[in-house]
Amino acid sequence: MAAKGAPPADSYSQTQRMLIRRFVRPVLLPLTTPILRALTALHVSPNALSLLQIPLGVLMVLVIHESHAAVIGLMLACFALDGLDGLLARYSGQASTYGALVDQCADQIREVLTVAAVAQNGALSALVATLYGVLYPLSNIALYLINLHGGRVAPTFKSVLTFYPFLLLYLLGGANWLEAAGWLTVAAMALTVGLSVHQLGRLLPREL
Repeated sequence: MAAKGAPPADSYSQTQRMLIRRFVRPVLLPLTTPILRALTALHVSPNALSLLQIPLGVLMVLVIHESHAAVIGLMLACFALDGLDGLLARYSGQASTYGALVDQCADQIREVLTVAAVAQNGALSALVATLYGVLYPLSNIALYLINLHGGRVAPTFKSVLTFYPFLLLYLLGGANWLEAAGWLTVAAMALTVGLSVHQLGRLLPREL
């Protein structure tokens, strides 16, 4: 278990963490308790749920040429796993700093694989996909380090708001606005990295 009072091992801002704690978990926990009880009885670990997102992300890359509906189903499965792993960790008393890091790494790999899938399908330029693949983990690492050193994370974007609505529109057969959404998301991530590096530059000298 993570030590009480230890810095949070995640890349969320204080506002995002508050919303999750006060609104998201209280709603999801009663709805998912039967599933969590079954997973605990089967000795399924939260880390296994986190890591399962990675092969599902690989499947997105493999099947996107054949079926957009399959990709939507895989995305929804990944989002479900991303929600269940943390809930299961708390329900079963297995919450830990290590588990939080596994969750973060699995989320980032799945995100990059999702972007790679749409780029491979010709819906997103290689340049935007590459920048996304580099900046997404960098922005999360930077935010994690700020949390680790007790800083306040500046307001952050979520790609589920800036990129995924347009991805869903494309997969459902609508207009392809992924290039514009991708550039918007990349710009937001670059801003997050820049602000985070600036803040880390102010935090670290205090600890020396």
